[in-house]
Amino acid sequence: MPHPSAHSPSLTEAVLTLLLIGLAAWTLTVHGLVLADGNFHDLQHLAWLAILPVYPLYRLIHAVPVTTPPPQEPRPAPCDWSGFAMAVVLVAIFEWSTPYFPNSRLHVFWLLSSCFLGWNWLMQRDDTEIGLRPLPMTRQEGMILGLLIIGVLLVTLCAHRPDPDDQYYTNLAVTAMDHPERPLLSWNGIIQGAEHAAWLPVDRLPSHEMLVALAAHWLGMEPIAVSHLLFAPFFAVMTVLAQALLLRHLAPQAWLTALLVEIFLLLSLGGETRAGFAVFSFVQIHFGKSVLFSALLPLLLLYGLRFGQTGSRRDWLLLFCGQIAAVGLSTSGLFLAPVAAGLGLTANWRPDWTATRRLAVGIAASLYPLAVGALLARAMSASMATMGWEPLSVMNNFSKVFGEGTHQWFYLLTLIGAWSLMRDAGQRRTMLGLSLVFTAIFLNPFLYPLFSQHLTGAITTWRLNFTIPLPAMAALMTLALAGARERDGTMPAPWPLFMLLVVLLLLSFAPQWRGFWGIPLSIAVAAGGIVLAWRRLPGPWFALLILAVLLASLTHLSFPPSGKRTPLASPRTRMAWPGIKASQPEFSVAQRVVALAPTGKSALTPIHISTWVATLRHHPRLVTITNAYLEQVANSLEPNALQHRATLDDYLSGTRRAEDAATLFQEAIDFYDVGIVAVRQNTPWLPEIDALLTTHGFRQSQSEKYLFWVRHDNNLTPR
Repeated sequence: MPHPSAHSPSLTEAVLTLLLIGLAAWTLTVHGLVLADGNFHDLQHLAWLAILPVYPLYRLIHAVPVTTPPPQEPRPAPCDWSGFAMAVVLVAIFEWSTPYFPNSRLHVFWLLSSCFLGWNWLMQRDDTEIGLRPLPMTRQEGMILGLLIIGVLLVTLCAHRPDPDDQYYTNLAVTAMDHPERPLLSWNGIIQGAEHAAWLPVDRLPSHEMLVALAAHWLGMEPIAVSHLLFAPFFAVMTVLAQALLLRHLAPQAWLTALLVEIFLLLSLGGETRAGFAVFSFVQIHFGKSVLFSALLPLLLLYGLRFGQTGSRRDWLLLFCGQIAAVGLSTSGLFLAPVAAGLGLTANWRPDWTATRRLAVGIAASLYPLAVGALLARAMSASMATMGWEPLSVMNNFSKVFGEGTHQWFYLLTLIGAWSLMRDAGQRRTMLGLSLVFTAIFLNPFLYPLFSQHLTGAITTWRLNFTIPLPAMAALMTLALAGARERDGTMPAPWPLFMLLVVLLLLSFAPQWRGFWGIPLSIAVAAGGIVLAWRRLPGPWFALLILAVLLASLTHLSFPPSGKRTPLASPRTRMAWPGIKASQPEFSVAQRVVALAPTGKSALTPIHISTWVATLRHHPRLVTITNAYLEQVANSLEPNALQHRATLDDYLSGTRRAEDAATLFQEAIDFYDVGIVAVRQNTPWLPEIDALLTTHGFRQSQSEKYLFWVRHDNNLTPR
């Protein structure tokens, strides 16, 4: 029978618990100020409310006796190769049926996969759930984990993948700092012509950006620099620790090997998508949503698994704090946090009273996101109805995260087949439960429209795919295929793992054969060297080899081949010295715009410039910004604002000159009270722009690739 006991948490769990409590306390502080219409001055004075109680709350939570299962020996079981073969067949049917059933292949795949997983769950429903008792970390494992973290820090700092979302997220911090007397998160500080318009109702929830603003204020730095140079590496470490803690519970004997393989798969098989796991794990970890996807959701899943097994009050409190923190990191936490916790709670559910009671009590830990979501539901429905965003299909959303072709096949195979290769009966049942619940509910083509309309919103439904830890499951499946052994055997057989990783890389790059030899094979050889060295080299030498291989990988990733590549070698990602992750020379042009803009006037620039202008302190208000953000305040703009501003962007960027572009441009100068205009020097209709601006009292200033026109009136002063 389970028995209560008090034990000291591991260093990894202690650090994560402190971070979780701190983020939860900070979120409650910010939300309280928002509710009371507090401003940034108030936040500076009340920040101690979120800092002082962190350690006492940590001590309080870990003083709660935890109910742990009695020590259990692993229950070895042979791999279910017939089940894995059936999973391969289902994935093959899904792919090969495309020409014959293009509109219904998902329905067939979902029905067959749900029946397949459901039948196997019924056959194994009496198996003991996974013990969830991690083994003590050895000194060698700690050393290797430390150097792996150093390697991930290098990847995070040196991988530059500019993203227009910085325009919105960083500007939340910029607006709070530039207007400290205004209520927090109550209005947008970007769009000219919508000075008093607020973002969507849920956009008053992010506390992560307010933490960036406070840190920037204390350090005297630009918010974008704090976010990219300080917060990004900090949360990258949190991500590695969270994934390590999850794997230490799911695979106590081989967690470190699984973690190495998981990171290898993330960097090599992450796919070319903008929303893949690798992008949010390392490359764009400075966003609050990335921290939610990569660190918080695995922790919530783990706490749900543990509470479902033991009913521990400690795990319930961690589950409760984690969901509060999730809402502060991203508005998507309103639905992702309860879903991730629910997956963990239901994975080991049994049809008995004890398990059902724990499930109900565990769901109660989602009270905060569910209550906040219910309060905002009506306002959000009204706001979203005016935007006309069309939801994507379930497979389009799946592809958005997991890529196309072999990437998608691999992750689909992981989803429905990884459980069959687990050699411990309890571990197998846990992974089977996760796959069954996710497939039956969140790959259900019949339920998906309901999720888009009433749970997630049309354009964020794809984020549900982050609630199941498929990269970790893929790593465990890869180890199983390579013949992983228990801890007394130290590691999986080296050559099978080495060859399997090579095959996966070759398949990943099959659609793009030319020029692929450098990066994937060098990483594959490095991975094989790591596995071989583990068995032959002492711990310190092996740890140094890990660091050397990661550095070598960065060297290869600095020279990506052409075409679609892995996230770190895609055309949208470049490896460079640590710095602000913004596109150049656009960011430098944006800095020049902010420096030249007259006080109180707006800026009229192409969107690829205004994106970065919005990330800088004391920037002018902007006429052209990303259409997705214009749509959020469209009701507060002038008639035909979206169409007219798009025409102005085409005109300024030199891509297209509509018939009425010159007339709109001339009218916009006075209508939007423009004080500065930026245009590329190679714009075909540059003489026309110059003539129009000269007649309005603008004077020209040059840079290497752009021309700036600044309005010079006697009453205007530059910034």
